Formats: sequence, C-alpha cells, structure tokens
Amino acid sequence: MKMRKRLIRILIVISVCLFCGVIQTEDSVEAYAKSQHNIEQPVKPNPTEKLQSGKAKAEEKLPSKEDKKAQTKETQPEGTPLGMAAMQEISPEKGYHYIYIGQNDGEPLVWRVLSYQTNMGTDDGIFVLTNRGLVFSDFGETNVWADSNVRKWCEEFYASKEHFTDGERALIMETTKEETELSDYEYLDGSKYLHCGLTQDHLFALSVEEAMNAKYGFPDTIKTDGTREMQYLGRLCWWWLRSPSSKGDNISCMCYRDGNITNDKSTRSRIAIRPAMNLTSDIKQVLMAVPTEKYQNPKGEQRDKAASAKKEAYYWKLKAIDTEMKNPTMTSAKIQESKLTVTLDSKRTKYQIGQQPVLMITDSAYKTVYDYLPYDGEWNEKSTALEWTLPSYYHENEYALYLLMEHSGGAQETDCVSQPEPIMQIKSPNTGSVPTY
Repeated sequence: MKMRKRLIRILIVISVCLFCGVIQTEDSVEAYAKSQHNIEQPVKPNPTEKLQSGKAKAEEKLPSKEDKKAQTKETQPEGTPLGMAAMQEISPEKGYHYIYIGQNDGEPLVWRVLSYQTNMGTDDGIFVLTNRGLVFSDFGETNVWADSNVRKWCEEFYASKEHFTDGERALIMETTKEETELSDYEYLDGSKYLHCGLTQDHLFALSVEEAMNAKYGFPDTIKTDGTREMQYLGRLCWWWLRSPSSKGDNISCMCYRDGNITNDKSTRSRIAIRPAMNLTSDIKQVLMAVPTEKYQNPKGEQRDKAASAKKEAYYWKLKAIDTEMKNPTMTSAKIQESKLTVTLDSKRTKYQIGQQPVLMITDSAYKTVYDYLPYDGEWNEKSTALEWTLPSYYHENEYALYLLMEHSGGAQETDCVSQPEPIMQIKSPNTGSVPTY
C-alpha cells in the first residue's frame, strides 16, 4: 500500500516537470518568432545609386593632376644651389666652413671661410684665410706692405702652377682695398696700428683691422684669443699681419702664438706667412660647392686649434668652370620611355684624357641642381651617342637638361668642368625665355 502511494507521488512529480518544460519550450519558440518578425528586411539596391557610388570610389582611387604633381615633388631631391650658396644653408654658428683649393708640399690647402662677402665689401665673392702657416719669412727691411718680402712671396705663390691649377687661379680675385687708421687702439707704449690697404693683390696677409673684425669671427680686441691661434709644422706659432706700427719704419704687426696682436722688428725671420684671399662666387666661374670629407694628415698634425675647440667643421670642394674645356658636339637629343639619348658628332670635338660626360638636371630658372649624373657607360672620342635613364620626377616643363664635361679631382681637389650646354632648351614658365647662365 505504501509502495503504491509512493509510486503515485513520483508519477505526479514527473508529470508536473514535463508539463512545465513544454510551456517553457513553447514560450521560447513564440518569443523567437516575434523577434524574427521584428528584424528589418533588406532593401533592394538602386542600380543608379550603385553606379554613382562606384564612380565616387573610382574617383577616390584615381589621383588628380594636382595629386600627381604633389607626388612628383615628394620624390624630387632637395637639390643643391648653383654657385657657392650651398655653404650658406648651414648656419655659421654651428662651426667653421672650409674650402679645399690648391696644394702645398703635396698636401691640400684648407681655407677657413671668414665671410660670404669679400673683404672689399662686395657680394660677388667670399673671404677666406688659410688655416695654417705656409712658410717662415721676415717681413722685409721696412714695414711697408707694398715693398715687403711677404707680399712678394704671396704673389709668387699665387702665380706658381705647383700650387694652383689654371682653373683655380681664375677663381682668385684681384683685391684692391682702402683702410682707415685704427685710432681707437693703442699699445701700452702709446703706439698705434696703422692703416694698410691693398692694390691689385691676390694673396695677402690680414691687417690688424681684419684680425679684430667680429664679422670675420675674431674678437674686437688685441688680447689673447683662440680664434687667431695657428699651427705650422706641428706647433703653435706667430704669423705676420700686413699693418705697420707707428713705433718705427721697421716695426711690423703680427699675431702671437696665443692669438694676441703685437709688434716686433720687420726683420724677424721665424714668423709664418698665413695668406688670405677673395674667391669669386660668380656662377659663370663656380658651378657649385659640394661637401667632401676632411683631409687626414698622415703625420696626425693638428691643423686648426680654433676648429678643434668648436668641435664642428664643414668641408667643401668646388666645381670650377674651365672655359678652355670643350663639350661634345651634339647633333640631336630625344626622350623615349624615360631614356634620354644624345647623338654626337664625334669628328668635331677632341677631349683630354680623364674627361667624362655629365648630365646635369636643374630647375628651369638655372638656380638649383637636382641631379648630377656622370656617364656610367663605355665612352671614348669615337662614341656617337650617350644615354641616361631620367629620374621619375623629371618633367620637361619644370626642369632643364645640360651636358658638360668634367675632369674630376680627388676628394680634396677642385673638379674642372666645362660650361654647361643645354640639351633641350626649355622655356621658363615665369619669363617665357630660355634660361641663361
């Protein structure tokens, strides 16, 4: 009896559970159906809208003419200004600038840039000073610059082919300058440093006025200063200034080894000559200045204590235009699939050994060089054509092509180049005329 009652209770519990489960399942199905009924049905696409949308996307993908132009400018090199302007793009406060030009005793001559104007105050050249002494000498029997042994040595050094090539010598300006007496400075004994001008000089000693000129990087005092220190033969030494002293006709001015400006007898012989000069920056004579590596003296001699103190220096070499150097005679030129082909008349031009054709790409106004491409193919006097692959940024309306010959020097030697000749004369967008140089 008890077993029967227990069995009945079990059956009732099972029935209730089954009944509740069914209710929940039906409620879930009904809720699911309602949720599905509320979902938004997809809208059929409008063929016209789809076409317009596709066109818009296509226009987004295809760059406009302005975009192409912008992309061209992005791939264009920064460029190098023609002439000597590249040196001025680096602030002088960051360190000294040096130019390699000429040689002495088998070593390149290094010249410190004092100013991007001449010492005559003109803008057609730069004022430079050699960074070391070149020889020991007396000043002369008197302190008159025009008759001095120092002036005579400077002119002989300039004229010698052992020190400058013809192309380099053509860059050295003839200097004529007047100076006024330095009445504000007196030595302890009351003597003064007198004026001393220049007349048709090429290389010359600094005057006291120039050696105290802040514009040239020197202090405006006669006192000791490291910017005037100079080495010769591995040690600091004295060097001549061209200014006479009022103490007597045989007393000349000089710079002491610690940079102090003083005076002594003109006949002293263990004083070094440290010449200065003006170099032309005329674009007809200087194609451009290019950076180069510092000369490593095998003796390990320190060349410029002032540069060492600043811990920064920039070294440059020049590409000088030699009017005697001839260009190849061009008969035609064409561009096809980024290939430039220049046809030559090999019978009309003779070249010197070591000369190489160069393609130069500039802006249409002939102010900036964007590429300087020496010919890397086989070439000789009998060649009838030259071929270069033009860079991707090149466009005939924005750039000009020039052909020239180059005789390349070493890392610290001047490169001699011919006068660049237009390959394809392109009219300037600003003036409508063919650029000249």
